[in-house]
Amino acid sequence: MSVPNENHPEQHDMSAPIEFSRDELRAIEHHRKLELGEQDEVFGTVFSQSAHFSYFPLAKVQGTEWVRRNAWGEIAIDAGRIAAPGGSKRTGVPFGGLPRLLMAYITTEARRVNAAGGDPSRLDLTDSLNAMVRELGLTKGSRNRAVMEALESALSARVTFTRTEEDERDGKRGNWLHTMWVPQVATSLKLWVPSQSPLDGFEPYITLSTEFLQTALDDSRVLPTRLDMLAQLAGKPMAYDVLLWLQNVIYALHRGNLRERFFSWPELFAATTHEYTRVNDFTTYWKRALTEALRYYQDAQVELVRGVRGKPGGVIVKRSPLLVPPKRGALGS
Repeated sequence: MSVPNENHPEQHDMSAPIEFSRDELRAIEHHRKLELGEQDEVFGTVFSQSAHFSYFPLAKVQGTEWVRRNAWGEIAIDAGRIAAPGGSKRTGVPFGGLPRLLMAYITTEARRVNAAGGDPSRLDLTDSLNAMVRELGLTKGSRNRAVMEALESALSARVTFTRTEEDERDGKRGNWLHTMWVPQVATSLKLWVPSQSPLDGFEPYITLSTEFLQTALDDSRVLPTRLDMLAQLAGKPMAYDVLLWLQNVIYALHRGNLRERFFSWPELFAATTHEYTRVNDFTTYWKRALTEALRYYQDAQVELVRGVRGKPGGVIVKRSPLLVPPKRGALGS
């Protein structure tokens, strides 16, 4: 792992005890458990598109819609409705790391069931989600409720992409206006919650949409990844996104037999899902997220580059060991 610093290496008082932040200790403990065999590497799959940008906002959204414009066009999320005692209720816009992680678990589970000869369109998520809850330590009170709410909002939300393409017809310039309604993950959700202790556990059962299932089972549209690492970053959604982005960039360098690639801050700002209005603010938080991601993807070689007059700074990603070994290329299947 390279520790990026575009200014100068940090100076430490060698006589002072080394102090670690809570996030550093969490990463150290994760690696310790892996080395001692107390925890296994957990491989899974995500949609390749999520390595370019996430569907979900980073922080909680006020209201029932969220709109973000990026280099590809505009993404809009409208909150859905979900079953509730006596009828239905409006969900919120899915946000943060939990919906991201849930989508990874659902995609992985669909591929696992399909490989085992089962029906991947009808998934009982009880075992996989309980495993996720244990991995995250979300076994008490409101945090367990947060998993339920994330599942409900992610499955019921409506996602729309729009973009404009300039073209010429009959000697006249004009624009093609594209609207793409992203298929929902599932067509139905059944959620069983114990009446006596509603926060002790839940048993979700979903019917996947045909479009989602086709994408999940298409090897060319998914990316093998490390679910155990992503689970550790569920509380830091930008770091979660950066880890997937970094993994995808390094994979592309291997595939193209390239030594490295430079990404400027304006380029990343335009191509990333976020809520920042200024490049400088985005850059500050993206660097912090990169530091978090590198605590888990320790073999990744990354270098921050300072801007000079007339040329923006950015990040250089060098060809590094793959996060998922080639032999695990069909992971999640």
